[in-house]
Amino acid sequence: MSEITAQEAQPLLPEWTFNDFLGSEPYEYLYSHKDNKFLLQQMLAKVQIVAKQQHFPGFLKMWNAYVDSMSPRVSVAGDYVMMFPDMDKLFPGNENLEYKCGKYICDEFGVGYTNRYGEIVEVCSHPILPTKRIVDIDTREEKLEISFRRSDHWRSIIVGREILASAQKIVQIARHGIAVNSENAKDLVKYITDVESMNYDSIPVAKSASRMGWVDGLRFLPYEDGLVFDGDSRFGEMFRSLTEHGDRGKWFSVAREVRNSTSIEARVMLATSFASVLAKPLGTLPFIVHCWSDVSGTGKTVALMLAASVWADPNEGAYVRNMNTTNAAVEIVAGFLNSLPMCFDELCTRDRRDGAETLVYMVCESAGRSRASRNGGIQTQQKWKNCAITTGETPILTENSRAGAENRVIDLEVSGPLFSDPISTANVIRQNYGFAGRMLIEALQADGGISEVKGYYDEYLPKLQDTGATTKQAMPMALILAADRFCAEHVFNDDRYLTIRDVSAMLKSNEQVDTNLRAYEWLMGMIAENNHRFEPVDEHYSGPIWGKMDDRGPDNVVVCIIRSRFNTLLTEEGFNARSFLKWARRMDVIETSNAGEPTKQVRISGMGNTNTRCVCLKMNALKSHGTQQFQQVEVSEDDLPF
Repeated sequence: MSEITAQEAQPLLPEWTFNDFLGSEPYEYLYSHKDNKFLLQQMLAKVQIVAKQQHFPGFLKMWNAYVDSMSPRVSVAGDYVMMFPDMDKLFPGNENLEYKCGKYICDEFGVGYTNRYGEIVEVCSHPILPTKRIVDIDTREEKLEISFRRSDHWRSIIVGREILASAQKIVQIARHGIAVNSENAKDLVKYITDVESMNYDSIPVAKSASRMGWVDGLRFLPYEDGLVFDGDSRFGEMFRSLTEHGDRGKWFSVAREVRNSTSIEARVMLATSFASVLAKPLGTLPFIVHCWSDVSGTGKTVALMLAASVWADPNEGAYVRNMNTTNAAVEIVAGFLNSLPMCFDELCTRDRRDGAETLVYMVCESAGRSRASRNGGIQTQQKWKNCAITTGETPILTENSRAGAENRVIDLEVSGPLFSDPISTANVIRQNYGFAGRMLIEALQADGGISEVKGYYDEYLPKLQDTGATTKQAMPMALILAADRFCAEHVFNDDRYLTIRDVSAMLKSNEQVDTNLRAYEWLMGMIAENNHRFEPVDEHYSGPIWGKMDDRGPDNVVVCIIRSRFNTLLTEEGFNARSFLKWARRMDVIETSNAGEPTKQVRISGMGNTNTRCVCLKMNALKSHGTQQFQQVEVSEDDLPF
């Protein structure tokens, strides 16, 4: 007997007419083969050819409509309700809530549905559902809280809608343990969308924040109930560190011991931690308090830990960070903390290529850089209104730092021990922390709290200015003093608050922050060290000539530096030559040309006895004018950092 071919084994098609396709017979015939998908597709192709031969239009539409009419489904969307185990734990206070799920079967085995051919399609192998809509208080963007059950317990994650709406992106949530892959992604996207739509009015809504600090007036994170944190997962540990832990009495015992001591630097660092949260409600600028000492064992790191323990776990890696990081990373930390103080230990670990001066300007600008996003728009800009407390073995700035940077840093130079027993102090605050910050916020939120501390600030500011400090130095110190005085009454219940006499020596005057004055003083020292390079030179000198020294009598020496050499010297030292010349001309410490230009033609024999354009500095200008004559002078905006 010959073998029967596959073609011969297929059933023969009835001879249908045009009118048969208007009825149900061809469709019933096809549907009878639904259990064999391969045979069904073969027969469908053949019947489609017959329909075309009979000039019957719209055969496929009729076939799809027939299949839909035969598909088992609930009569009304939402007839099925979820039967996930322990669902009541997801909705505290509303345990009897019934979630509609439409065509989906939701039970302890996961989520599935019956397709048009009567087959069960698995959407997810474990229970999963949207349980909360999250609205960001700053951007108003929405996210969904997705809860899922694995290993007999529920877990929740917060996911952006742009991820949940895309079959290509939703696979990203697999890293949290959700069973989603390229095969079921499309069904899971539709399931979450359908379930949210069916239960829109029942799903709880919560406000969220991706940062700490003040929100909506006097609400403050992390102390506000009902607000959800949905920030960058990289800040999970820092966020968890913002909690009360240990024995309140032990922490206050240590803090009061410091407040009663003569260690002004440690007291200022502690007060600065409180002052950070006042910057926004009082409308002041961010600032930096830098504690440094070239002597090991003074306790500056312990003082930083004490300041951090006001709010959080002071251990490094929890809340306190080291400075071995980039400016971009510092910017992200500042944006996350927002109102809370940034605490960075050991400035010496920072890569010098990043520049400490750049860091100072960035922190004190209140906002990060604008950056383009991948989709062609602009990323959300980081913003903050707080302070930074740092430590190191050297000052954060150098002699050639610009006045703007100098003005924004309060330097605390430590020459002796800050604590009688730093090891014991560190051990206590490592185990007991987070109490005082909440007390301060509650006092500020009370009626009259902000007004009271603002009154202290307004009282201190003019008095600090009267000491000769610059305004930008007086403002942060006034904030620190106001915070310390407010905390004395509302947190510590004592009268041991800092006074102007305690801190006035820490503030810089106009002369101290004037970059151009410091440049002039540097030039005087440079000339004294290199006088052999200026004419008249020793007959044995064969090196380059920098200019000419003109001795016109007692206290009247003018040094003429070749302009190109002058520019090189100042630039290499980090000063701005153009800014200096404008200042020097106004302060009459250079000789100008007949036309009033800051350079003159000078005949120098070492330059071929030709006239050379020089900057002519008056060596004894400081002595003749007196330092009180040198005041900070504004220069053009092109010369300023911002």
